[in-house]
Amino acid sequence: MHDHLRSVHVEHSLLFAGEVDGFECRSTMVEEDRFGVGLLWHSAARRIVVEPYPLLTVLHCLDGMVAMAPWRGGAEVVIRPGQSLLCGRDSRSAVRWKDCTLGAVVLSPAAIVAEVGALAGIGLDDLLMGTARPVSAVRERHWGSVVRHVSDGFLRNPEIRDSELSRTAMFHLLALTFVDTFPVPGRERFAEHGQGPLVVRRAVEFIEEHAGDDITLVQIATAAGVGVRALQQGMRRHRDTTPLAYLREVRMGHAHRALLRAVADDGSTVAGIATRWGFPHAGRFSALYRERYGASPGDARREEPPSP
Repeated sequence: MHDHLRSVHVEHSLLFAGEVDGFECRSTMVEEDRFGVGLLWHSAARRIVVEPYPLLTVLHCLDGMVAMAPWRGGAEVVIRPGQSLLCGRDSRSAVRWKDCTLGAVVLSPAAIVAEVGALAGIGLDDLLMGTARPVSAVRERHWGSVVRHVSDGFLRNPEIRDSELSRTAMFHLLALTFVDTFPVPGRERFAEHGQGPLVVRRAVEFIEEHAGDDITLVQIATAAGVGVRALQQGMRRHRDTTPLAYLREVRMGHAHRALLRAVADDGSTVAGIATRWGFPHAGRFSALYRERYGASPGDARREEPPSP
């Protein structure tokens, strides 16, 4: 039995709190390189000592009780049905349970950083975390719903499990929800500083520098160092816009300033300025301009050159 426990769980020592007879343990775990989900069931009251584990493990109590505390002493964290617990990676832990059924999610820290690190503003060091509970009851409930959704597809549906696209989508959802649910230090520093994540700043800088060029969404995402989907999510979250909408806004600002500088006899036209800044359809440009500035583009042109 102990060999079986070592094969499906983290490295640990098993300490029985009562009679050994009658102890039962059942487990189901399905995993790939980036993540795994499973169900664990233990009978009676038992205690184990868990060694530091390279992967992030989140337990969700479905029945019974589970408690975890640092091995060298410290506050014990207890979870009951409906509650979740991030198992510490920074030191040995003492874990005890009583007739419990657990859902388990295992995540690769390196894969999380690769998938959403730039979007969330975190690195590997930020994921060397101790035992922790979700940051709020609302986030905890959301985490539970995401885990149930992923488990239904990954654990119980071979067709979904065998699809690379489905697995990637499930991992992306788990990674983002994990960072949003548990107290990842990098996210705390990020919130305290009130700064947008690096990926968003890179995208904004690239757009502002190349607004006059024929750039695409893929080029913006590449400059930011992430995929298109991650960039779109980051821009919506931290700028309440999309990359292409922000590009259009920047270009409209350039066109507006060009119209203000233009004079009647300098050869410039509204259509020419609009085309120069990425608005080839004059009617569409006029509508967008009026929506933004409350006047037609022609009204913005001056009869006299601006004073030096």
